Amino acid sequence: MIVLFFLSKISAKALKLDAENTALHNVHTMFGNIVFLGFPLLDALLPGGEGLIYATIFQLGHDTLMWTWGIYILNKGAEKKSSQNWKHLINPTTVAFVFGLILLIIKVKIPDLVFTQLSKIGHTTIYLSMIYVGSVLAAVKFKSLVSNLRSYVLSFNKLIFGALILLGAFYILKLVGINVPQKAVIVSVMQAAMPCMIVISVLAQEMGLNSKQAVENIFVTSVLSIGSLPLMYWIVGQLFG
Repeated sequence: MIVLFFLSKISAKALKLDAENTALHNVHTMFGNIVFLGFPLLDALLPGGEGLIYATIFQLGHDTLMWTWGIYILNKGAEKKSSQNWKHLINPTTVAFVFGLILLIIKVKIPDLVFTQLSKIGHTTIYLSMIYVGSVLAAVKFKSLVSNLRSYVLSFNKLIFGALILLGAFYILKLVGINVPQKAVIVSVMQAAMPCMIVISVLAQEMGLNSKQAVENIFVTSVLSIGSLPLMYWIVGQLFG
């Protein structure tokens, strides 16, 4: 994600984006749809559960950065006042995330009845987000999607270039005798190559950012990932098969 962040900074400057669109460009390049798309895909590619173990570890780092650094970047783009950004890190989402992390660390078991109900509520997030994305897309003109250069630059960074850099790093480790487990390589590269995170479009709306651009990013990367994800999996197989 650090590599993706620097890629997004370079491409944002090249595209001459303003502060608002730079913030969206940064977070959408860094954070992907690793749970709702990544987990089912990896479970199919790596049956048996080991792939999901690696994916969960990846998700922990991903979500920690998203709900801290990601929120900071979005607020910086929305307010353009760095002195006020940190106060926005204290919100219901980050509080719930930290609370859940503490429960995980101290190994507190939540009663099954409570866990089941909270899990059902949590699973509605993707459907509500998709309803929101669909409602915004309904107002987006097809010409805007086709001609939106920033979404295609983002797509190249997110779906191909960043993942190839990560894959190259793993391959260099292999050449010097440091063998990372194949499944860990597959999970890391495929998760890094996921399309844009859906919930960012909702956060953009709440923060008064360019939600139309956020939705276009999600749509374009999701469509292009139909071709890019099989390509990345094939490349990993050629190098680590």
